[in-house]
Amino acid sequence: MKLDFQLDNKKISVNVNADKPLSLILAEDIPKDFSWNPFFGSLTREPVFIDDELVLPAQMPAFRVRGTTIRSYNGFRKTRLCRDIERAYAFHECYPDGGSYAAITMILESMITDIDASKTPARISTPEENPNRPTAEPTTLDMVTIEQDLDDIACTTMDVGQLILIARTAAEYRRRRNVRRN
Repeated sequence: MKLDFQLDNKKISVNVNADKPLSLILAEDIPKDFSWNPFFGSLTREPVFIDDELVLPAQMPAFRVRGTTIRSYNGFRKTRLCRDIERAYAFHECYPDGGSYAAITMILESMITDIDASKTPARISTPEENPNRPTAEPTTLDMVTIEQDLDDIACTTMDVGQLILIARTAAEYRRRRNVRRN
């Protein structure tokens, strides 16, 4: 199957089997300058945005990638959005360890995007802040949901509460910047 997609604003065209996972496509079939960044890890392990939805490449078959726009951490780290998250890391003096830095940053961006989409800053909450809300509500980001999303990422330097604080701070930086621009 001929597969055309954009990876970090560059057009990629490869011939692959339709059921081959995106992680193997990234590891084997694309130019090597995309597949490895010695500072942030491999594209095959860290989540990527496919049409602005965060997914793990190992769970995405090739036939679902056709015609999409994929943004990896290598492309994301050059944006203002990433700088907001990095400022929040510095503000709280809390950083993910080296092996999980890219994955945690991408997960935080997904959380902040969900906050921005809803226009309600209280979407990231802890159970103590809103004990009456059911935790299974799909539109709410809470500690239980975040813990489930982080099961595959081994980060020993941060806990879920710190991630929530960093996401709130980065969302506030983004909101302030957008208000100044309008």
